[in-house]
Amino acid sequence: MGDVFVLPVGLPHYFRNVARTNTVALAVFNSQNAGIVTATQGVFGAEPPIDAGYLAKAYMLDQKTIRRLEAAF
Repeated sequence: MGDVFVLPVGLPHYFRNVARTNTVALAVFNSQNAGIVTATQGVFGAEPPIDAGYLAKAYMLDQKTIRRLEAAF
């Protein structure tokens, strides 16, 4: 029981658990050398923007700090 998601290489993405139960995620790469993955532009420069309240909770920062980070992109 559950869902499976396959994402193209280089596609910025995030998942949000809206259920009241825990979620388990398994990340799999197709190489031992996954390379460099830079997500800052995709997270803090996303259009439309990702909710600042959600990012604050995910990164354990306050929303003011999140907005400062977003302003850099």
